[in-house]
Amino acid sequence: MKISELEETVGMTRANIRFYEAEGLLSPQRNSNGYREYSAEDRETLERIRLLRILGVSIEEIRMLQSGEKQLTDVLAHSLKVLEQKQKETVTAQRICRQAYENREEYKSLDAGKYMQLLQNGSGTDTPLPQEDAIRPLRAPVRRYFARMLDLLACGTVWTVIRILVFHRNPGLDNIGDRLFNIIAESLMMLAAEPFLLSRFGTTPGKALLGLSVQSEESRPLTYQEALERTWKLFRYGLGFQIPVWSLYRIWKSYQACRNGETAEWEEGSVLSLKDEKPYRYILYAGSCAACIAVTAGALMLGYHPKYHGDLTLQQFIKNYNQISSFTQNDPERMDSGGQLYFPGNETVIITGGNESLPEFTYKEENGFLKEAVMSSKSDEGVHVVGYYISRMKLLSLAFTGESPYSQNGKEMIEMLRGYRFDDFTWSSDEYTITCSTEYSGYDLYHAKHGFLFPEENSDTSFSMIFTIRKN
Repeated sequence: MKISELEETVGMTRANIRFYEAEGLLSPQRNSNGYREYSAEDRETLERIRLLRILGVSIEEIRMLQSGEKQLTDVLAHSLKVLEQKQKETVTAQRICRQAYENREEYKSLDAGKYMQLLQNGSGTDTPLPQEDAIRPLRAPVRRYFARMLDLLACGTVWTVIRILVFHRNPGLDNIGDRLFNIIAESLMMLAAEPFLLSRFGTTPGKALLGLSVQSEESRPLTYQEALERTWKLFRYGLGFQIPVWSLYRIWKSYQACRNGETAEWEEGSVLSLKDEKPYRYILYAGSCAACIAVTAGALMLGYHPKYHGDLTLQQFIKNYNQISSFTQNDPERMDSGGQLYFPGNETVIITGGNESLPEFTYKEENGFLKEAVMSSKSDEGVHVVGYYISRMKLLSLAFTGESPYSQNGKEMIEMLRGYRFDDFTWSSDEYTITCSTEYSGYDLYHAKHGFLFPEENSDTSFSMIFTIRKN
């Protein structure tokens, strides 16, 4: 049967049925279309659940009955005691209420102590207040998780911008050690920022956007020490110190505890509340995530931009080259003070199989400023494979012009250089002219189209390349 039929049959709402399914008390089959099909056995299970819930049996006790961990007689005996106590409390409360009514008590003159004593004497126990008279712990595990993730994203964005603009590190080149260091740095940043924000404003960016706030159980703002302790416990128990795999496990355990209404370790002594669930909050949240991504992208674009531009001295050009090289390569080649290439601790060459060294650079200056830079390479016989020079051409062009690869001229230069396959070309703008002349023999032309020259069998090989960029 369908769920609509089941609702009428057992006298439950759809929300009740879905709740018991989510609690694992009911497991209907699904048909070929993916829709739930409820059997007669499912109907009987729901009827049992409904009766037992009315009799005061808890969800957990019903779960234990289904698994065979408890016997029904034991559970009913416990419920009977509870119901009898409630009945006793109800009869006593009814008698005290009638007595206060017959005495024509007034609110301002009501002797609460006297009547409370009568209640306790009649019921034999301290009568608890109604459950609705207490602040209920906020569950909302998904909302809380996404609020936390936005806070982490914000800290990660700030740290990434610092790394790019201050330390000139490209996050795209991070190795495992760099990533672990980033996790530590972002965690420390949050440990510093969140306690301040909670003690000062009672919320964080992620919480504020999703309508969440934190205060003490006494309805006052948390002190900095309380907020710091809360954040530390969150990292320890909720995020598992962001240790890979362990962090996912702790997030999952925290999610389960939150769904079950348990108080998390970091929430002891504090109260999390939800202002509202208005739709505009989700739009602001998505916009904030997009803003973090945009800020990171903007920082990356600035990171690719050479420090010096316009009329450059040789030393400024060298600094530009080294800056771009270190930002775009894991093992960056460097230029020495004379403008020649070297690999720190490694003399790797781009032409392999022979005795070729790194390409040579020559420069022309005018009035103390660079007018022209030339990169040239020439192989001797015996070089087996020649790799193309696009990366160095890009570095030389950007360092000489001071252009960002995202500027109009920069994009045009990069696009032109990407098409280089050991052929001659010329490119010019209002300010610069780039030319390249390449000659080779004894190499496979097919492989030249794919970026490498491989020698033909039984052929003498030769290769030379001259790449020039000059200021008009």
